[in-house]
Amino acid sequence: MPFYHLEISITGEYPEALLLEAARSAPTSILSIPTHGFEIYNILHRIHRLGLAVSPPWFGKVDRVAVSNTLHDAEYDMIMLSMKLAAEEDGPYSEPNIASALLVASQLFLYAALRMIPVSSRSCEVFVGRLIVALNREDLFEAWAEQCSLEALLWVVCMGLLVASDKSRSWLQQQMEETVQLLQIRDYDDMEDILKNYAWSNLCSTRIGGVWNEVSAPPLVIEISELEDL
Repeated sequence: MPFYHLEISITGEYPEALLLEAARSAPTSILSIPTHGFEIYNILHRIHRLGLAVSPPWFGKVDRVAVSNTLHDAEYDMIMLSMKLAAEEDGPYSEPNIASALLVASQLFLYAALRMIPVSSRSCEVFVGRLIVALNREDLFEAWAEQCSLEALLWVVCMGLLVASDKSRSWLQQQMEETVQLLQIRDYDDMEDILKNYAWSNLCSTRIGGVWNEVSAPPLVIEISELEDL
């Protein structure tokens, strides 16, 4: 039985400056991925607007009905794309797939950063597991650089790190470190400037900022003279 969906236009319900900012910074590289680029782009464009709406300087200034409508449309788009992926030959989340990774990262942003479901929930565990399957390939960085962008990969990995724990967190943290090195990112502000072009919020800044402090901490160096004093 098909889902019934009423498309609700958001034009005019958001501040014009917010819509212009969302359009200016939209990640058009998503359109170049091998499959489902247009659907993924639309999902990202919606949640990108939502991220702007719940962050300074727009927080509290955007009509709540407009935000609710966009949230509804984004969730519907995610469900429909998930069903398309499930109908494909190999099924979703069974092997590395750029479209699947971007979809799961978008779901993580929506549920963890916007709806703020507990990071210890079963849903977050399932999403992170799917994300790792979608990313787990020997040519990860080469494939994303060729078919999408390393910036998009960085955002996807960071969405996993919003909620990941234990072993999955260590694996995703390693991918984040390598992507940061490939992009020659030198500080957290530079990284956040990239991530804000996808979908971002204050919650993301808090959690991913903490991860950045972990991966960028210099190793402990003990001078020989200090050992002699022990």
